[in-house]
Amino acid sequence: MTGRNDALVRADAAVPEPRERRVRSVPAPAFVLASVCSVQVGQALGKGLFGTVGGPWGVVALRLSFAAAVLLAVWRPRLPERRGDILLILAFGTAIAGMNLVYPAMRYLPLGAAVTIQLTGPLVVSLFAVRRRRDAAWGLLAVLGLVLFSDPGSARSLPLTGVVFAVASAVSMGTYLVLSRRVGARLSGGGPLALAVAWAALLSLPAGVASSGTRLVSPKPSPWAWAWPSSRRRCPTPWSSPHSGGSRPAWSVCCRAWSPWWPVWRGWPSWRRR
Repeated sequence: MTGRNDALVRADAAVPEPRERRVRSVPAPAFVLASVCSVQVGQALGKGLFGTVGGPWGVVALRLSFAAAVLLAVWRPRLPERRGDILLILAFGTAIAGMNLVYPAMRYLPLGAAVTIQLTGPLVVSLFAVRRRRDAAWGLLAVLGLVLFSDPGSARSLPLTGVVFAVASAVSMGTYLVLSRRVGARLSGGGPLALAVAWAALLSLPAGVASSGTRLVSPKPSPWAWAWPSSRRRCPTPWSSPHSGGSRPAWSVCCRAWSPWWPVWRGWPSWRRR
């Protein structure tokens, strides 16, 4: 009788809750597309705030601090008991902080160029992790998109400082993907992510305070007020020459949020002529 009760308990535990079933019913590509849109629009808006909060380091500090405050309030996590788990969370948070080096890169590079370099990190990780030809084909298609996107003549003229920041962001993003899987396998819930983002915020605050000072808490007026009149100008291509931080209209910056789809569009010149 006891064995039968144990079997019933295990069967009940194996049945997912209604909310979990609804989440599983959403196709995985939908989550990927939503993530891409969120990240790209967020980065475009972040670059538009350089002049408001005093530069990219201030944007990084505010971004991570706000995210940490929200996640800590929602999950209210506790520190893991095992030393190995704590070190894993610290490494995870360091990778998250490193991913945000794409913002300092945007100070020297156009948004499209910085994001393209950053995306090479997860692309390399995905190519090394593939086990099926079908998955490898998708990875090679992404490589083709990057090749179509890049302009060798423009790439030679990119500032070295911006390229170094973007490459560091790419390495961190690839590391983030690897560590996120390990964290998910060893620890459950959103608590580990909240702790990792909090650690990333602590790492970014010194640079943010040193760079922006009091503008972190009392920023200049938002550029949205003068974004609309300049929106009548043609939005530049992602590889155009960069402007100084904060001088680019917010509308123009948001226009570039579609940069991940630019390789596909640029790869269809013959189709557009038909």
